[in-house]
Amino acid sequence: MMFDSKEINIKRGKIIGSIIGIIIGIFMSFYLTVNGYFDFFQNII
Repeated sequence: MMFDSKEINIKRGKIIGSIIGIIIGIFMSFYLTVNGYFDFFQNII
C-alpha cells in the first residue's frame, strides 16, 4: 500500500515538474523575444 502511494506521488511530481518547466520555458522565451538576448544575459551577470 505504501509503495503504491509513493508511485502515485512520484508520477504527480513529474507532471507538476513538467508543467512548471514548460511555464518557465515559455516565460524565458517570451522575455528574450521582448527584451533581447543581450539585456537578458546582462541581467544574469
